[in-house]
Amino acid sequence: MRVVKVDKERCLKWVSSKHYSRRLGIFWEGFALVENGHVTGVVVFGQPSAPIQKHAFRDREFRLYELTRLVVQSKTPNAASFLVGNALKMLSQKPAAVVSYADSAWGHCGIIYQATNWTYTGATKSHDKLYIVKGVKTHPMTLRDKYGITNPSEWARQNNIKSVAPEPKHRYFFFLGSRRQKTSMRRKLAYPVVHKYPKANKTMYDAGANIVDPIKHLATSPVWLKPLKAKGKPMKVDVPATISVTKSRMLVGKAAKTSSRDATLEVRNFQTAHATVHVSAEQTRNIGNYESLKVKVEVFMPCYAEEVPETISTLSKRLPPKVDAVIDSWLESIQQSE
Repeated sequence: MRVVKVDKERCLKWVSSKHYSRRLGIFWEGFALVENGHVTGVVVFGQPSAPIQKHAFRDREFRLYELTRLVVQSKTPNAASFLVGNALKMLSQKPAAVVSYADSAWGHCGIIYQATNWTYTGATKSHDKLYIVKGVKTHPMTLRDKYGITNPSEWARQNNIKSVAPEPKHRYFFFLGSRRQKTSMRRKLAYPVVHKYPKANKTMYDAGANIVDPIKHLATSPVWLKPLKAKGKPMKVDVPATISVTKSRMLVGKAAKTSSRDATLEVRNFQTAHATVHVSAEQTRNIGNYESLKVKVEVFMPCYAEEVPETISTLSKRLPPKVDAVIDSWLESIQQSE
């Protein structure tokens, strides 16, 4: 399970099919939850309303996002929290604050935001009435986008459409940046913080049939990863993952004795363009008498572009213990031979 950045079209496909609003809003950035090669959810960040941009913070000089849509069809436990938490880390602009709402009209109280440690600032009521269209509470913006209705009150009166007052929406904020930047943003928040989260029974609405959305290749790799381009057509190519181990025995005043060994870890098959991640780790250990041993281990791991952050993270954790093992084994063999 991983989170990757996706485009507006993919987010629109999910929101228009699965979200109760059926509309995307002003789109800034979107992210997808990927499991077993398929998208199983999306989260969308966009432009907040004008009043919230103007009044939420005093003397704001940082970016303010709104988490506008969240759709998850995964059955994996905590999948929604995983998606939201990782997407927040991947937003392109920092420092930044993010606002989002949990609509009590749909039985929501913000369980996902509570699980990912958002700041709760109480409930707020919209001034917009909701209209009962075919038995469903419908927002005026949905009427505009779906039916071209620009004056919903007049339209409702002429067509004998009932309206209801909006339910409160729970408002949450999240802060991104250094510790100092987060503290500064919290101090500038114009709303009082409510330290007790709201509670509600977990409810689900019928979002229709599951979407089957396979994903292979998403984003252009950074230049330094030297991606192999498919040139228009999907390709099938076998690419080896390799490891290189370089050992140097150094004595002060003498040239170092160096040896190197390369090996193949595995061979991966790619259907489209891939990138290659290069991660290295090294260690120098003194063994006495002005002599030292140096070991450098490098791994070249091919992966799809959307796998790059996860691959770098995994290799960075696994390489240092590998270097320790190599240098321990080498030192033991030197001691035995002497």
